[in-house]
Amino acid sequence: MSKGGKRIAITGVTGSQGGATARRLLRDGWRVRGLTRNTGSAGARAMAAAGAELIQGDMGDRAALDRLVDGAHGVYGVTDFFRNGLVKEVEHGRLIAEAARDARVAHVVFPSVGLADRNSGVPYLEAKWAIEKHLERTGVPLTVIRPTLFLEDLVELRYAAPVWWGTVRRLVGKDKRLLWIAVADVGAIAARVFASPETFIGQKLTLAGDFRSFTEAKEIFKRVRGRAPLALPLPVWLTRRLVNADLVPMWEWLGRNPIEGDVDAIRRIHPELMDMETWLRQRNGGQ
Repeated sequence: MSKGGKRIAITGVTGSQGGATARRLLRDGWRVRGLTRNTGSAGARAMAAAGAELIQGDMGDRAALDRLVDGAHGVYGVTDFFRNGLVKEVEHGRLIAEAARDARVAHVVFPSVGLADRNSGVPYLEAKWAIEKHLERTGVPLTVIRPTLFLEDLVELRYAAPVWWGTVRRLVGKDKRLLWIAVADVGAIAARVFASPETFIGQKLTLAGDFRSFTEAKEIFKRVRGRAPLALPLPVWLTRRLVNADLVPMWEWLGRNPIEGDVDAIRRIHPELMDMETWLRQRNGGQ
């Protein structure tokens, strides 16, 4: 479709997913308006410099959401349980859905999470599923994308990368193959979805760029970086306290249940989709 100066409204525009999507949309010729708590933060200033319009506010503030979506063609509705907790996350998802409905937005893209539809009983997954269902009940034109585990989890301190290589590897199982995706690819796929509503409205897409176990990932990291990643095997009780208690049940569930995904199907949507080694080499400056 022709962008024609159309605007996409993004919640959490300074976060990983929201920021990646905003940058890709701007690159592709869309206008972007983003919601952020602090328009003076470094991340917000960088987003403004890239060309985004910023609205100051919180996802729990319906008036701020109404300002965000006013006149928007589409909404990319990121919700954040890390900052807000699961109860508030579901409430924020409800408010985003209702603001989009009342503004008669033409296309809502909701970044849920891989395996949200598996009736897992895992609070983190069930919260995303609850938001998906509420969006469907509002009747907004909807595409659900379900990113799987972020490759960034394996390298960035803000995601406690050493705990992933130690505790998470132990909870999931070192040879259990999991689905992984780069945040930049999530943004690129979201942009493609907005550009082709006739193809993607009504679709639910599980996003993955690679299918690797921790054992395989360790070998890739050693090959690219010349050393194994730092592993920190914390006791589960300490992981709950220091990292996030709500994530532990998900990791345990991943270890017990079959994991499936169609990487080739996502590559047909986004041919530049990165596997783990390609992503890591790019992150290392092409080494």
